[in-house]
Amino acid sequence: TVLNDATPLYIKGTFSDTLFFDSVVCANAVLQLDASDLGQSFEWQDGTTKATFLVKTPGQYQLTLYDGCEPATVFWNIGEGTPIEIMLDETDSIHQGQSLEIVPFIWNQGDSLDLFWSDPLGVTLSCLSCTSPVAAPLETVDYTLVANNEVCSDTAVFKLFVNDTRRIYAPNAFSPNSDGINDFFFLQ
Repeated sequence: TVLNDATPLYIKGTFSDTLFFDSVVCANAVLQLDASDLGQSFEWQDGTTKATFLVKTPGQYQLTLYDGCEPATVFWNIGEGTPIEIMLDETDSIHQGQSLEIVPFIWNQGDSLDLFWSDPLGVTLSCLSCTSPVAAPLETVDYTLVANNEVCSDTAVFKLFVNDTRRIYAPNAFSPNSDGINDFFFLQ
């Protein structure tokens, strides 16, 4: 009698004793190198033994795998991603009923540029994908701008304070005698 076992069998390892990978890391970002599919016994160049390694700067990173008959070496060549940066005043203020054009400066060395503004109040921005939308909220709000090129992205938050105090003055008398002083009654 032949017994069949339905337990899946996973075989991890490398097909070569030396592997090379290329990737990029963007400014102010963290790239996670993940070798969990390559084995179970790891040693990175700094002596750590986890399957993952966090990279913040471009450079060469090395991992030794100890799962086969002989150790295998994996090299990651990490280049610098295409820079992009948003420069934007963090706050501004308006009175309720007014509007403000939000004008960020975007430094992009990429070939493409995609923009996305978040409008948490729903319909207070004139455009969600333009460079400089006009904001007209009725309450204080935080707008977030995400700018992407083909490789990297940057995010900026802009807080627009809305002064909702309304000072209305109603005079209690007027003199419609055409002398140019208090001739008309109106709210101010």
